[in-house]
Amino acid sequence: MTNNNNNNARRELNNGFGDSLSRAFELAVTPGVFAGAGYLVDRLLGTVAVFTITLMILAVIGELVLWWYRYDHKMSQLEAELVAKRSAVREGDERVIQSVGQVKAPAPIDMRLPTGVTLDDRFDLGDVR
Repeated sequence: MTNNNNNNARRELNNGFGDSLSRAFELAVTPGVFAGAGYLVDRLLGTVAVFTITLMILAVIGELVLWWYRYDHKMSQLEAELVAKRSAVREGDERVIQSVGQVKAPAPIDMRLPTGVTLDDRFDLGDVR
């Protein structure tokens, strides 16, 4: 069971690295492609870097909006999974309990003082042996 958990953790880590690398490449290349297309339009129309800068800025804004929607979608998925697991554990669904591990409610905290101890007693350091 532990080996399977390690493999799953390693797989998730590698997927995270792959996703991050592809998104970084996308963020670097997409504005460059748009700027290149803008440069060609500028050359054809005889303008000075108007389309180059405009298309590059639009590409960066588009990438940031895309990142935001991807993030929002991923967080919605994770929240839905957590809510489903929580409700399944409360209902006692054995499949989820086995995948999550035995989930126990925390023991209530006993706030009572031990027998014979009161808050009015003074502690005398001379009695300590």
